[in-house]
Amino acid sequence: MNKSVYLALAACIGLAACSTERLARFPSYKLTIVQGNELDLQAVASLHQGLSKEQVQHILGTPLLRDPLHGNRWDYVFEVSRGGKVRERKNLTLYFDANDSLVKAEGDVLDELRKQQQAAPAGQTAQ
Repeated sequence: MNKSVYLALAACIGLAACSTERLARFPSYKLTIVQGNELDLQAVASLHQGLSKEQVQHILGTPLLRDPLHGNRWDYVFEVSRGGKVRERKNLTLYFDANDSLVKAEGDVLDELRKQQQAAPAGQTAQ
């Protein structure tokens, strides 16, 4: 009978030591996962209306998403995550007309590009 009491006591102490609060203090050995197209701001700055799909692909690379139902829309997505939590996310969506010419671009990469260009002193180009 003493063995079962000691075994139950040891199990209770062992389970109490495994709380999630204490486990969160240990260093994580989870990998950093990088997915998508990392877009160079200089390459994005060189985009302008009228470029063909081939020219855009030469500048930025193959888009991560090509929706088969919307063939005139390309999505470039870049995401860095670690431990299941997204650390960084950027996106760029390009729209083409029926002649495969670039019509419009939108996304948070363009906002970042504008901020960088505003922060650059007059007379210098964004790097």
